[in-house]
Amino acid sequence: MAWKIGVTKFKHRQFGEGVLKEVKSASFVIDFGDKGIRTIARTFLNNGGLTEIVEAVEPKSKIKANDSHVKQYDSASVTIGGKNVLESFSRQEHSIFNETYVIIGSELQSTTIQASYDLVVVGDVDAYEISVNGNLTVIGNLQAEKVSWRYISLQTPAIC
Repeated sequence: MAWKIGVTKFKHRQFGEGVLKEVKSASFVIDFGDKGIRTIARTFLNNGGLTEIVEAVEPKSKIKANDSHVKQYDSASVTIGGKNVLESFSRQEHSIFNETYVIIGSELQSTTIQASYDLVVVGDVDAYEISVNGNLTVIGNLQAEKVSWRYISLQTPAIC
């Protein structure tokens, strides 16, 4: 994610709100005001002990949340190295990937994207909401209103 020194705010369950001072490989240095400057492990961000405060902004995604068609993806007809491979698509639907998928193409657009396992996208992603229970890897631009994952790897900055 794109954190900005002196701008990005976090909320810690014990220390309250604080402003990012420094990003280290495995931790954040956050100024919690009268509670002091603390070094917090990045794992706290993943397990709910530390949450990023996101200011309300105009939606950046072209895809809106109120579309209701659901498409589920199980085993694909094309696999490489045991991974399901699919060409990217642009649909107003809720896309549910029930297995690990690699999606390749210029842009993947969907109202919501839900992945039960790993999801790799080679190309841009535009969705209202993305939820991945495994690893999310995007080699391209990512635009979404809400994103949750176990681990994320972005090759370009995210716009969330």
